[in-house]
Amino acid sequence: MRLVQISDCHLFADVSKTGYQNINPYQSLLKVLKAVSSYKLDLLLVTGDLSGDGSKESYRHFKNLVSDANLPCPVSILPGNHDVPEILKSEFSQTILWGNTPHTSADPKWQIHLLNSHHKGTLGQVSVDDLCALSEQL
Repeated sequence: MRLVQISDCHLFADVSKTGYQNINPYQSLLKVLKAVSSYKLDLLLVTGDLSGDGSKESYRHFKNLVSDANLPCPVSILPGNHDVPEILKSEFSQTILWGNTPHTSADPKWQIHLLNSHHKGTLGQVSVDDLCALSEQL
């Protein structure tokens, strides 16, 4: 199974804004997606902090960058501690958002379990319900 995990995009509404260590997150993600688009991926996992400012525009930038990359695989998104789950739900299809159903692949030895750790702003915690569901799946 070929999968790529991307984390901590921290996109802003302003695509020219720089963040940590003066890096432009928009340009950085553009380069990453260009690099991975040449691989025949089975899945792209985006595990948190798509947004650096919680704006709808930042999520739309992410959606457009992924769409423009023409990745031939499903995309799954988990919210991070800087994300706004309500905006994620309004901007992205439920089929790509986190859930308790594991992803399966052509290789029956693989299952990918997505655990949402978003909790009260920048704190992280996995819910008891999600842990119970994981236990049942395992």
